[in-house]
Amino acid sequence: MEWVSALENHRHSSKLGLKAKGEKQGSSKLKESDIPKIFELRKIGYSQQKIADIFKVSQHTISMVLLKKSWTHITH
Repeated sequence: MEWVSALENHRHSSKLGLKAKGEKQGSSKLKESDIPKIFELRKIGYSQQKIADIFKVSQHTISMVLLKKSWTHITH
């Protein structure tokens, strides 16, 4: 055991796969199966706000998915 900063601890747990991701994380409103659907809806012309309304999440959440800044462990 060693003393590390919070950031180092976070990186270490992520590297070892100890952090819950996606719907396993607990407070997620999306499911892993929703992520490809979000990309498909955007591809056929739905606005981010319309997609957000469909999945009952914020437009920011949809933006983060589409920018691949969240749900990065899901391939689509």
